[in-house]
Amino acid sequence: MESVKEALLNRHFKKVYSHFFDDSLRRNSVFLLISAGFSALLGFVFWSIAAHRYSPSDIGVVTAVIGVASFIVGLSQLGYVSSLIRFMSDFKNKHHLINTVLAIVSLIAIVSSLVFIGISRFVFPKADFISESLLPAIFFLIYVLASAYAGILDGIFIAFRTTQYTLARNITTNATKIIAIIIIGGGLVGLFYSISIAALFGSVVGFFLLWKKYKYIPSRKLTKDVNSMTKFSLVNYLSSGVASAVTALIPILIIWKIGSSNAAFYYIAISITTLLNLIPSSIARSFFSESSNKISSLKIQLVKSIKLISLIIIPASIIFIVFGKYILLLFGKEYSESALICFRLLTLTSLISVVNYLGDSILNIQKRLKMYSFVNIFCAVSTIIFIIPLFKYGLTGVGLGWLFSEIATAFIYLFIFRKNIFTNL
Repeated sequence: MESVKEALLNRHFKKVYSHFFDDSLRRNSVFLLISAGFSALLGFVFWSIAAHRYSPSDIGVVTAVIGVASFIVGLSQLGYVSSLIRFMSDFKNKHHLINTVLAIVSLIAIVSSLVFIGISRFVFPKADFISESLLPAIFFLIYVLASAYAGILDGIFIAFRTTQYTLARNITTNATKIIAIIIIGGGLVGLFYSISIAALFGSVVGFFLLWKKYKYIPSRKLTKDVNSMTKFSLVNYLSSGVASAVTALIPILIIWKIGSSNAAFYYIAISITTLLNLIPSSIARSFFSESSNKISSLKIQLVKSIKLISLIIIPASIIFIVFGKYILLLFGKEYSESALICFRLLTLTSLISVVNYLGDSILNIQKRLKMYSFVNIFCAVSTIIFIIPLFKYGLTGVGLGWLFSEIATAFIYLFIFRKNIFTNL
């Protein structure tokens, strides 16, 4: 009897394993989701430690600086992450392409970082620790470069359908972050150093894996063929640049309008709910990669993606809404009391974002670049337009602004695809 049960269990396990890992879309999606899950879990631990070691005001300032750095990262990447996923398979000499992209990204990241360091004390006085001495400035530059490289590496791994390396890179980054914050002290500067060191270690591991698997070694050998994906890159660059600007601007606006402590409460809330956003974004990226290589399979891959996203995000969202109070209590009573409603609104926003992530991927696959650019710029700008008049309601207003913007964008996508949803996209 036991042997029969074992045989049935083994057969069931093999069937489940085959269902997820024999299909490249599901396999890559699973690795990206596991990566997102580990990032969220370890990030949760990191910010929980930070919340008990640093004041909300210090955390608010550091998260605002991270927002600015993320904006610079988005600008420096020039839309190449999506372009690599879409066009990597078309290039014969992939190493020269990677060299070229990294060289361009490095140049823009360094120049932009130096400009911000130079003007930070004038445009963002609370972040003047970046320009007070050489070491914080160096760490800011390290964070920007390492984060920019991390995005490019992830795009390469997704294009090669080896997303297990994205998982390894993310685990390294987030584990290092926890170790660093335990070892390093020094107030908000120490907190920023911990995050920068972790980003550096993660990128080093990413480059090591790229060398180990594909024998890639950075060199001066460049290619002009990168121009063939310039239009696609620039459209994604414009859209991602505006979105990055909004993401960076919101914590700064919160500091100006309702204080740096509220910026910390907001950052923790949106950092946790980012776990939900990573579900549709990760699967949408795999969907983008698979359908770009075989456009005729778009409808099939879309249905698979919707099913996989729904299977995970719906129960996860219910857990977040019901147990949000207790999740935030892990960071402290202040966070639970101040950010709960915003946290629940951001959870609902993540549910609506499913439509928008998949809509982005479809427009990119079909190379409908003007429409893609319009929708993403609308989403970014409308977020600010909704949030500003709602600041009188505190963080609740910020959460409502995000939700209203995401709903409006989802309606635009439903209108765009109204004639061919689930038929012939």
